Amino acid sequence: SVTSNAAKLTVTTGPKITTQPSNQTVAEGATATFKVVATGTGLKYQWQYKTTTSGWTNSSSATTGYNTATLKVVGTAARNGFQYRCIVKDSNGNSVTSNAAKLTVSSGPVITTQPSNQTVAEGATATFKVVATGTGLTYQWQYKTTTSNWTNSSSATTGYNTATLKVVGTTARNGFQYRCIVKDSNGNSVTSNAAKLTVSTGPKITTQPSNQTVAEGATATFKVVASGTGLTYQWQYKTTTSNWTNSSSATTGYNTATLKVVGTAARNGFQYRCVVKDSNGNSVTSNAAKLIVSSGPVITTQPSNQTVSAGATATFKVVATGTGLTYQWQYKTTTSNWTNSSSATTGYNTATLKVVGTAARNGFQYRCVVKDSNGNSVTSNAAKLIVN
Repeated sequence: SVTSNAAKLTVTTGPKITTQPSNQTVAEGATATFKVVATGTGLKYQWQYKTTTSGWTNSSSATTGYNTATLKVVGTAARNGFQYRCIVKDSNGNSVTSNAAKLTVSSGPVITTQPSNQTVAEGATATFKVVATGTGLTYQWQYKTTTSNWTNSSSATTGYNTATLKVVGTTARNGFQYRCIVKDSNGNSVTSNAAKLTVSTGPKITTQPSNQTVAEGATATFKVVASGTGLTYQWQYKTTTSNWTNSSSATTGYNTATLKVVGTAARNGFQYRCVVKDSNGNSVTSNAAKLIVSSGPVITTQPSNQTVSAGATATFKVVATGTGLTYQWQYKTTTSNWTNSSSATTGYNTATLKVVGTAARNGFQYRCVVKDSNGNSVTSNAAKLIVN
């Protein structure tokens, strides 16, 4: 006996179509393209057509690409309504037949790409475009306001008699619609879909940054509040002698709505502003706010008037910035000058003063002298005590 070599059996399932040909609509004289995508080995393609009355027939040289994956057919009146399909065969002789796709031949022009909605910033140019097939095509763009009917565009726009229309975005045109009437040399016409123009007016600042006074070494905070879409922020500063310059890592939050700046003697008198930009490229610039850097302590919250019942406790409070702060509260009667508070009150050497309301103290005023470790001092506003 003798044993032969081994031989392998491979069973193929045949080619597979992954993309079917789709229906095509073209103007008379234009070319329709049918396409099939298939997987397999050594693929060959045979396109077939079917008239409105006949069975399936292999395509020949009257079409282009009838033995490739792509078939090109000139749209004629005689071919209107024809169907096309493709038989795909692999190197093993297995075959699969695609779905049928229909050819529609229009007696007039055919729009293949409709104009699309446009959103632009105020003052920018919107571009509407239509793509059509046909012979001797002419274009007439039209617009429609939010209240009027369709009107032919004129020299107020650019390209109103071409395939591309350019319109400057103005507040008055916000919400306008645009469409195009395409006409061929035989007088046949087709009207495109309408496309809408949206004009963005840009971001709006609702809260401007305010002047800031801080002690040397303390942090000043500038803040802007704005409304809009996709907002970005660029803070800028201006010295007493220079022009506006974009803030950088020397400050914190220079690309956010809040900017933090350490108060230094060198920055005293600097101005700060913010350029706010939206996702459409529109921008608005805030008012400028000034930074004052005090060489002594700075009071950020003044004490306020207090009204209490007899026997109740009134609380006066001051908030200040600076280094090594000390506090000395003072009071003034309706007839005397300012006198340092003592143990008759609570907290007279802290930021908060507590005073029991008595008839004798009705109408007294209170203020605080704040001193830093360098001996610099600032005196708060006076606040009045009313005892009911």
